[in-house]
Parts: sequence; structure tokens; C-alpha cells
Amino acid sequence: MQWRHKRIFLSQSPQLIPLRLYSIHSFSSSSKTTKTNQSPHFYHKTPKFTLTPQFVHSTLSKSPSDLLALVFFLWCAKQNNYFHDHQAFTHMLHVVSRLTHKCQSVNSIIRELKSVGCVIKPQTFLLLLRIYWHGKMDRFVFNTFDEMCRFGFKPNTFARNVRMDVLFRNGKVEDAITFLKRTPLPNFLSFNMAVCSLCKLNDLVRLKDVIRIMFWKGYVPNVGTFDLVFDCFCKAGRLKEAYQVLGLMISFGISVSVNVWSMLINGLCKLRQADKAGFMLVKMIEIGMSPNVVTYTTLFKGLMESQMVDSAKRVLNIMESRGCSHDLVLSNVLIHCFFKSGYLDDALNVFKNLLKQNIVPDLVLCNVILNYFIKAGHPSHAVDWYTKIIDKAFTPDKYSLVGRLSGLCDSGKIKEAVYWYVMTAIGLDAHVHTLIIDRLMKIGEYNIALKLFRSVIAEEYNLDIISYMVVIRGLLNAKRNEEAYYFYTKIKELGEFPDAYICSFMLSVFCKERNEKIVEQLIIDVNEAGIQVDSYTLIKVFKFLRRKNPSSVLNRITEILNLRLVNDQETRALLYQANDPLFDSYLKNYLKNNQFVDSSSSDDLPCTIVSDK
Repeated sequence: MQWRHKRIFLSQSPQLIPLRLYSIHSFSSSSKTTKTNQSPHFYHKTPKFTLTPQFVHSTLSKSPSDLLALVFFLWCAKQNNYFHDHQAFTHMLHVVSRLTHKCQSVNSIIRELKSVGCVIKPQTFLLLLRIYWHGKMDRFVFNTFDEMCRFGFKPNTFARNVRMDVLFRNGKVEDAITFLKRTPLPNFLSFNMAVCSLCKLNDLVRLKDVIRIMFWKGYVPNVGTFDLVFDCFCKAGRLKEAYQVLGLMISFGISVSVNVWSMLINGLCKLRQADKAGFMLVKMIEIGMSPNVVTYTTLFKGLMESQMVDSAKRVLNIMESRGCSHDLVLSNVLIHCFFKSGYLDDALNVFKNLLKQNIVPDLVLCNVILNYFIKAGHPSHAVDWYTKIIDKAFTPDKYSLVGRLSGLCDSGKIKEAVYWYVMTAIGLDAHVHTLIIDRLMKIGEYNIALKLFRSVIAEEYNLDIISYMVVIRGLLNAKRNEEAYYFYTKIKELGEFPDAYICSFMLSVFCKERNEKIVEQLIIDVNEAGIQVDSYTLIKVFKFLRRKNPSSVLNRITEILNLRLVNDQETRALLYQANDPLFDSYLKNYLKNNQFVDSSSSDDLPCTIVSDK
């Protein structure tokens, strides 16, 4: 985009030494101040050649110094009928960045310009402002604006628009709105920039305020801005305001595009008003509009999410009858929705039609189908899908590998799953290692799972806290408690700690096993890690430990309560569930002394009495 500022400033600057320019190479690379009677005689003369962007960019690139490049850039901008292009501004961004780093401030750059005889005018600041704005050097945008004022120039609307935009960009919304309202002569761009910024921020309250001021000043948003505002209200579910915007567009003679209809349909679908969205599609067709694939995609998804499957299929029939072809996005949506609703055959037919239309599906879509086969309880289909589709056409990613492993395990092909996993284990992430271990444990193959897990540790493959928790849970379910506690200690050695579920599970298991030493250690660990255990587990711990050492258990319970490792509601549930005179008396006194009771009624307490037999 070509650009040039008009000189509409009232200058109060001091008389500066004129600098004339024939060639940038006429300057010395030093920054000595040029005396008035020795100033180069080339700055005000009209060049005897035609400036072109190519010549300017070439000269800027060959400049012996950044300061002289800036001087030449400013001189070119003053020539009649010459406008700097985007390439020149991009080049000058690097030049000015280096100058700024060297000089540390805009004021210092101005002094450098004056030292080589450059006349400082409003346009000098405007160009610097534009360069800093272009490069998102926001601090120096503000600096340039302030220096412009200190130099005696009154910033024009463009300069104020730039400052306002940077205020929005830095999240200073209130300051930006105030600055807009104080702009003496705001133009269309002033309001348009504010409206677009507020739409991006979803600040609907201020957006309406700015639009009202915009109309009051006599400016009307263009089609793109109207669309943006309309979409903003639709996405926020504010259809009343969206209809008002639609009415304004019609009253100003702006034709309502297919995109606007699609936005309205999308807004209705998000509000779970898919039936009204379907009516809008009918109205579109009645008035001669041609819905596009985005319109149909939005409506189909909304209808499927509202469980209106028959209506969704009718929309597809309408689309096909009107000659609108599927694209990859719509096909993805169709497959997702059909699988999610249990229509496997329809989903697979969509995939087949993709191939017939020579639309190449991506790996993401193929992984989605693979995953749905697993969830739908068809592991053998998942394995076949991987072998016939994914492995032949793509380089499988970790989601593909997870799908195949799951399919092999769930279909009982354990040896094949283990063999294939071992062959591909190098480079896999923790999620894949965890999945194979989890699948094997769920089907009771604990020995194989542990063997693989120990080999992963030995080979120093990627593992995370989830991997260890999956192993601990599986071993506890298999009643292999000592091995579970061993891996629990390994987690602690790594500086990690399992979640509340695993901690509660372990406390419950070792209480039932009557392992006082481990239970007491777990209570200490839970306290130190700040893990919130549930009241059911706490009752079990109390009933077990009080038989051994009543004073010790009360101290531990006190620590748990002091650390708020159970919440108010759970604490009251303890009183109700424990049915133990010692514990009941202790907790009542504790709650009374610590004012730890909430305002819940006894109706909120659980009705199930838990006993530990």
C-alpha cells in the first residue's frame, strides 16, 4: 500500500538549516553539524530524474549509514507525486530500529537529523510514527507522539488514530475510548479502528457506545465493519442487537450477504435454536440467496447437536439438490457428527464420497474415524482401518499409534500389540507408553504390563506422573499392594506426587491391609503435599489408627483440618458418618474452637452411613 501524509500542521518549530540532496552518497558517514554557509546545495532542488520505488529501495539498501538512509527516506517523501511503498517502510523499520537502539530515544534521533542539516517538519514525526507503528514498537509510538507535541506541532487525526490503535493493542481500552472522544476531528478511520478493536476484545458495551458516536458524527460503517459487528453480536448470543445491526444495514442500502446469513444461522445454533436456524435457510432460498458450503456446514452441525438428525439429513439433501459440493471441512463435520450420534454407516459413506470426489482426506480425519471405531466397541475395525488407510497413505502420528495399540489390545491380540509396541517404542511420548500399560492392566495382563514399564524406565524413555499413577492404580486393583507402594516411593524420588484419587485409594487399601507404618507415612506425605483427601477415606484412617494410637491419630487429623485438606461440607459429613464417641467429641470441640462450621443444614449431609467391617 502506498502512503503519504498531507501537511496539515501548524508549525512553531525554530528555523532549521536547509539541507539539499542530490544523492545520498553526497553525505559523509560522520555526523558532523553542517554550518549554514556550507550546507549542501541539494535538498530543495527538484530532482532531474523520476523517483521510482525500485531506485529508492536500492539507494536505501546501499546507504553508508542508517542516519543518511533516514534522511533520504524523509527527502523522498517530500517530493511531489512520490509515495513510499510497503517495501520501503519495511526496510526503514530495520533502519529506525537500529537508530533507536543506538540513540535510545526519539528526541536523540531528531537531534541527529538536525546535526546533518535536516529540516524538522511535522512530516518527520509522522513518518517516524508510521514506521514505529508498522513495526509494533509501541513504546516509541507514544514517545514520537509526545515529542511531536513538545516540538510545537499539533498532531493531526492520523497521528491520533495511531496512538489510539496502540492503546487498544496494549489493552488500555478506557484510555483509547477517552482519547477518541477527545480527538477534535475524528474521521471514518478513527471510528472504524475503534469498532474493529472492540469487536476483537468482545467489549460489547463500549462497542455500542462507539457506534452511536460514529452515527452521531455522520459516519456509517462499511460492509466489512458491519459484518464484523454483526458477527460479534451473533457469537455472543446477543441476537437482539444482531437484528438491530441487520436492520441498519438494510436501511442504509447495504445488501445482506450470504456471510451475514451464515453468521445469523450460526448464532441461532449456538443458542440451541436450530429449528429457527433452519427457517432462516428456507428464507434465504425464498429471497433468491444461494447458501454456500459454510452456511450448510453451520446448520448441519447445529441440527445434529440438537439431536435433530432427520432435519440435518434434509439439509444435506437440499444442499446436494442445489449443486453445492462438499468440501473437506464439511466432510470432517459430517463424520464427527454421524459417529458421535452412532450413525457409523453414514459416516463411512461420507468418507467414501470424499474419495469419489478426489478430495484427499487428512490424517486428522482418519485418526478421528480410528478413534470412533475404538469408542464404538469395534477394535478389529480400528486395526483394519489403520492397516488399510492410515499406514498406506500417511506417516502415522502418535494418535494413530495410540489407536492401533488400543485396537490390538481390545481385540485380544496382546502378543501382536506388545511386539508392535516394542518395535516402535523409541521416540514415543509418555502418552503412548502410558496407554499400552493401562490397556494391558485393564485386561489383567499385569506381568506383561510391569515388564514393559520397567523396560521403559531402564531405557529412560519419556514417562510422566500419569504413567506412574496408571501403574499404581492397576497394581492396587490387582491387590499387588507392595509393588504399588514401591512405585509410589519412586514418584516421590522424582519430586512428584500423585493426585487425591490415588492418595485416597492407597490410604483405603493399606488401612484394610492393617499396615500402620505405611498409613502413617501416607498421612504425613498427604499433609506435606497439601492433598485434599475425602471424608470417607479420613474416617477409615481414623478408625484404623485409633485402635493403635488414639493420641497420634488425633494429631494427624488436626493437621489435616488445619491445612483445610477436607472442606467444610466434608468435615460435617465426618461427624455424621463416623459414629464414634471419641472422634465425634473431638471434632465437635475442634469445630467449635475454630469456627469451622458452615451454614448448611443437616439435610445437606449424606444419608449413607459408611462402616468399616
